[in-house]
Amino acid sequence: MEINFPSDYPNSPPTCNFKTTVFHPNINIQNGYVCVNILKKGTEEEKQENKKIWTPNLSACKIIVGLYGLLKQPNQTDPLNRNAFNLYNRDQERYSKLAKNFTNKFAK
Repeated sequence: MEINFPSDYPNSPPTCNFKTTVFHPNINIQNGYVCVNILKKGTEEEKQENKKIWTPNLSACKIIVGLYGLLKQPNQTDPLNRNAFNLYNRDQERYSKLAKNFTNKFAK
């Protein structure tokens, strides 16, 4: 995984990309981009609603913990990979097998 911190960090969130191909509902299979709320600046409305969006007090450690949580439990409201999302919702056992196959193929 690659985490890029912008020059105005912590006022702007970092971007996160997996360097290996990952089969996951919230990860773009082409470029590894990770879609997670804590890395989004958010709108003023989302900020007022106390949505879990980027705030300057989120440390790198909290980002990593958030990404770990996302890997374990995909965000159902914001899928990037529709195939992974649909399979996760229809057949979690098959989804898990396919995700493990991707890990074995691309992460070794």
